[in-house]
Amino acid sequence: MYLQPPFDNESSTCPFCQENTISHGIVQQIENYFDETYSCSIDQINHFLSRYSLALEQIASLDSYKSIPFSIESLPKLTEFHGKLTKNLEANARSIEAKKNSPSTSISLIDTRNDFASFNEFLKGINEKISKHNEKLDNVGAELDKLKQKFWGLMRWEYDQTISALEAQVIRSNQRIVKSNEREKIASDIITSKKSKIALLQKSTVNIDDAINNINEGLVQIGISDFSIAKHNDSLYKIVRLANSTAEFSSLSEGEKMIISFLYFCELCKGKRSAEEVTGKKVAVIDDPISSLSHIFVFNIGRLIKSEFFDSEDFEQVFVFTHSLYFFYELADSNHIKRKESQKLFRLLKNNMGSQILKMSYEEVQNDYHSYWSVVADAAQPPALIANCMRNIVEYFFNFVQKQDLNNVTRRPELQGSRHQAFCRYINRESHSLGQNIFDYKEFDYGSFREGLKLIFEVTGYIEHHEKMIAVLGK
Repeated sequence: MYLQPPFDNESSTCPFCQENTISHGIVQQIENYFDETYSCSIDQINHFLSRYSLALEQIASLDSYKSIPFSIESLPKLTEFHGKLTKNLEANARSIEAKKNSPSTSISLIDTRNDFASFNEFLKGINEKISKHNEKLDNVGAELDKLKQKFWGLMRWEYDQTISALEAQVIRSNQRIVKSNEREKIASDIITSKKSKIALLQKSTVNIDDAINNINEGLVQIGISDFSIAKHNDSLYKIVRLANSTAEFSSLSEGEKMIISFLYFCELCKGKRSAEEVTGKKVAVIDDPISSLSHIFVFNIGRLIKSEFFDSEDFEQVFVFTHSLYFFYELADSNHIKRKESQKLFRLLKNNMGSQILKMSYEEVQNDYHSYWSVVADAAQPPALIANCMRNIVEYFFNFVQKQDLNNVTRRPELQGSRHQAFCRYINRESHSLGQNIFDYKEFDYGSFREGLKLIFEVTGYIEHHEKMIAVLGK
C-alpha cells in the first residue's frame, strides 16, 4: 500500500486505524526503515518503461509507410511486421507499467529482437528499391540512353528486312553517285581549263577585263542572270541586259544598282586607283550594303564580305554598319573564340544629346520588339521615335500576340482621361511605321505617354509583362 505524505504541518489518515496520526515525522521514520534497494528497483523499472515508451514513439505509424510508393506492393507483409512489433512493444510497456505499480509482482517481457531484425530487414529491402530509383534519377541521361537502345534494338529487329533492302539500295545509289561525280569532275576540269585560257587571253588585252569577269561571276553567284556588264572602253563599263546591249544603268532597280555597285566596290578595293599606287594594307568601310535588297540576297552579300574582306590579308581593318539583325548574325562569327580574336562589336546610338559609340557583347543584341522597349525607356530619344516605338509595341503585343483589335484596347474607360488623349490619338493612327505623321511636338509629354503605355497593359491584365520588359530593358 502506498503511504501518502501529509501536506505542510498537517496530519493525514492512517490506512490501518483511520485516524489522523500520520505526520511528516512518522513518514520519515518509515522511509528510513527501508534501504535504498527499493528505490533503485523503482528507478530501474522507470528506466525500462522510458526506453520502451521512446521505442514506441520512434516507430513511424503504418500510414506513413503506406504513403511511400515503393512499399505499396509489399503492404501486406509490411503491415504484418509493423503490427507484430508494435503489439509486442506495447505489451511489454504494459507489463513494465504493471511492475511499476506492483514492484513485488514478477513479470516476463516478450523478446522483440527478432521482431526488430525482421522489420529492419524488410525496410532495408524497400530502401534498396528507393536507392536504385534515385540512382536512375541521378543518371537520367544514361537511363534514357538504355531505353533508346532497347527501343531501337526492337525496331531494328522488327524491320530488319526492310532496312537491309534499303541499305543495299543506298549502296547501289552511292556507287552511281560516285561515278556521276567522277564524270562531273572531268567536265568541271575541262570547263576550268577553258576558262583559264579565256582569262589569260583577256588579260593580254586590257586591265579591266579581270574586274568585268569578277563582277559578272559575282552577279551569277548571287543569282542575277538577266543583266551583266561589258567593257565600254579601256576604262569604262556598260550594262548589258539579256540581248539588249544598250541598256542604261537607270533601267536597274534600286536593289540591282546596290548589288552591282557593291561588286564594283569589291573590285576597287582589291585593285589600285592608279598604276603608280603602292600596294599596302587597307581599311574598308561598308555602310549597310543590304539596304534596298531583297532578303534573299542578304546571305550572298554576307558570304561575299567574309570571303573578299574578312578572310583577306590585304585589309588591316574592315568596318561594317548595318541595321539588320539577320545580316548582323550572318557576319558575326558563331564561334565565340574566333569572334573574340578577330571581331569587335559596337552599338551606335543617336538621340537629342548627340551620338555615342558603345562597346557591345554578342549576347546584348536584341530583336526588334526588345529594341522598341529600349527606345521607350530612354527619355532623350526624339519624341517621334519614342511615340512610334510605343505604337509598334502595342500593335505587336495585342494585334499579333493576343489577337486583340487595337482600337478596342485604347477605348478602355481608364484611358479616356484628358491626360492620355494625345497618347490614345497617336496609338490609333493608321500609319505607325513612319515618323512623319507624328502629332505636333508640343502635344508630346514623355511622362503621360509612359503612364498611358503602362495603363494599357494594366487594364488589359498584362501589367507583369510591362514590368518585366521595363526591368530587363528599360529604366
